[in-house]
Amino acid sequence: MHTLELKKISKSFGGVDAVRNVNLVINRGESRALIGPNGAGKTTLFNLVTGEIRVDAGQIILFDRDLTQQPVQKRIGLGLGRTYQISNLFMELTVRENLSLASWKKTREKSPSLFSTLFRPWDSFRNQWGHAESVAQRIGLEDKLDVPVSQLSHG
Repeated sequence: MHTLELKKISKSFGGVDAVRNVNLVINRGESRALIGPNGAGKTTLFNLVTGEIRVDAGQIILFDRDLTQQPVQKRIGLGLGRTYQISNLFMELTVRENLSLASWKKTREKSPSLFSTLFRPWDSFRNQWGHAESVAQRIGLEDKLDVPVSQLSHG
C-alpha cells in the first residue's frame, strides 16, 4: 500500500496547462521534494492534492482511498495536511510555547472555542508540552525549546 499516489493528475487554467499527467508514488517513511522554477506548477500540484482546487483529470489516492473528489475537510480528517511557506509565529514566545499552541487542536480532548483558548492561563497548555518536545526533537530544536523564536533564523 502506498501512502500517497498521484495518477495522471492534470489541471489547466484557460488554455494553459499548469499540471499535466503527473504521476507520483510516496511510500511510508519516504520524503520527496518538488523543485522547479516559478510557474512550474509546484503550488498548483499541492493545491490539487490537498483539495484546494479540483483536478481536471487523474486520481489522488491516500492509503488506498480515492480522494480525488473529496473536499479539503475530508482529506484533513484522513490525515492529509500541509504547511504553508508563510509562517505565523508568535515572535515573543518560545519555541516550546509556539509548538504547544500549534499542537493544541491536534491534541485537545474537549472542544472549547478558539476565543476561550487564547484567553486562558499559559500553564493550562502543559498537556501539549510533551507533543511540543517530541516535535522539537524530530526537527532538531530540542536545545532551543526555551528560546524566543525571534532569536532563531527563519529557516
